[in-house]
Amino acid sequence: GLAAMLEPFDDRIQVEGLAAMLEPFDDRIQVVELLVDGDVGQPVDVVLYDVFGSGEVHTGDIARIVGHSHVGSVAVYTSNFDQQLVDTALAMGINGYLSKGLSGKELADAVERLAEGETVVEYAPARESDDEPRRWPGRMHDLTEREAEVLALITQGYENEVIAERLFISPNTLKSRIRNLYRKMGFENRVQAAVWGVKHGFEADHDRIVT
Repeated sequence: GLAAMLEPFDDRIQVEGLAAMLEPFDDRIQVVELLVDGDVGQPVDVVLYDVFGSGEVHTGDIARIVGHSHVGSVAVYTSNFDQQLVDTALAMGINGYLSKGLSGKELADAVERLAEGETVVEYAPARESDDEPRRWPGRMHDLTEREAEVLALITQGYENEVIAERLFISPNTLKSRIRNLYRKMGFENRVQAAVWGVKHGFEADHDRIVT
């Protein structure tokens, strides 16, 4: 199958990490495009759409990919398996809902099934160890993926109400994540957080990047 990786956030860590996970299975899957908020430039069997830094599927950002003339199947790549989000994705015509906890082999298997026309919803099983650690922006600064995602949306200028809606979490949960983020990074206010985010690549980029 031919796969394209889409990431709406301006950091190549996410798409390159996905490509690296699939590289051992290049006899089965060929990654033909790595895109940051870009349009698919050639026919692909499967698009993997990482929602990091954009918001969960209910925000509608992924809708422009569904039904694209170059795209066979579309799969959301996410950590949030709330049933309402899964149902929303399927109702939108999205073909797959894949956990970021899947191993490289499990992800490759899911992509193959999607390429064959199946609808695939795959949650990662519990594991004692993480043999294939995922990468995300801010990990080297000891940010959790959830904290990094909040920082990305703060850097993009979204207010708390919008961030909570995009991440499908309660305002209180968001406030807790922001407090943890500020304490961990030494931020005193939103401006400091946004300035740090811009300096460290947490700003969204609407230009297409293809390799």
